[in-house]
Amino acid sequence: MRAVIYQFEPMINGTKENSGLTLIADAQAIAKIKDTKKAAVQINSIAQAIVFGAAIPVFLFSMVINKSIIGLLNKVVESTDKLANKDLTERLELEEAAEIGKMLTSLDEANKSLSEQIVKIRENGHVLTVSASLWTRKRCSFSQDMESLSSDANMVAEASQKMSENMKKVTVSMKAS
Repeated sequence: MRAVIYQFEPMINGTKENSGLTLIADAQAIAKIKDTKKAAVQINSIAQAIVFGAAIPVFLFSMVINKSIIGLLNKVVESTDKLANKDLTERLELEEAAEIGKMLTSLDEANKSLSEQIVKIRENGHVLTVSASLWTRKRCSFSQDMESLSSDANMVAEASQKMSENMKKVTVSMKAS
């Protein structure tokens, strides 16, 4: 090909030496150029087919991965929304072992633990309410008992006072008789 191009150059530069030989070389060069161009077009088509052929599976694979990640993240968003709305009954169904699956598992365990703690707090609140109610009743009963005891003590004191006065009168009348 170098010889064809070398013979082709004088014609490009405008020299007309060996014009018959140049025409033959030009026809051969044009044929070789056309063949080379056809080969280049075929190689280009094959390269494009390989690139697109490899790109399609990569694209499909990335779509599957993207869909699974987006699906998992949507589960997380739904669960955290319910948690924010104080719905602690939501549980995530997990099959993933990757980092996102681990994150979802941790979120689900935190949600479960929080739910259990809230149930315990509610139970303790109920126990405190009942205990406070019983204590209030006992306090009222104790207050009533103390008032009654105080009243009884006042009556005993008055009776003791009267008895003391009566004893003094008996003592005085016995001394006088």
